[in-house]
Amino acid sequence: MLNREISPGFHFEGTATFEALSVSAYLLRESGLLQRADGPPMNAARSWHWELEGENQLKISYDEDPPRLYHALSLQLNEDGSLWVGQDLHLCEPDEYDGEYILGEKKLESIQTVSGPNKAYRVHSIFQR
Repeated sequence: MLNREISPGFHFEGTATFEALSVSAYLLRESGLLQRADGPPMNAARSWHWELEGENQLKISYDEDPPRLYHALSLQLNEDGSLWVGQDLHLCEPDEYDGEYILGEKKLESIQTVSGPNKAYRVHSIFQR
């Protein structure tokens, strides 16, 4: 299950599945309904490439040909060793996409803060098994 709050005023609910492309690469497919506070729901879908490199490196790219890098994370264990956390900044001049990722055994959380002269919003996603 995937729940996503997009401020201001949007909510996405749907599914997310990881499809193995290789031993270390996966295609993340998201699909569901995007609800705007003052409008009818719309079907929405997005795909991403996730690639593990080394022991704690994760690259997240747009599902394009060729894939274009979105975030490159150096994951670290939290204090109690139960979660992996990572953060990266994607520059899409003149806007910035600051991403924070928290990965657990049954839950993945992503917080994207988008800022700049053209965009200003926050996307909080929770993926649960």
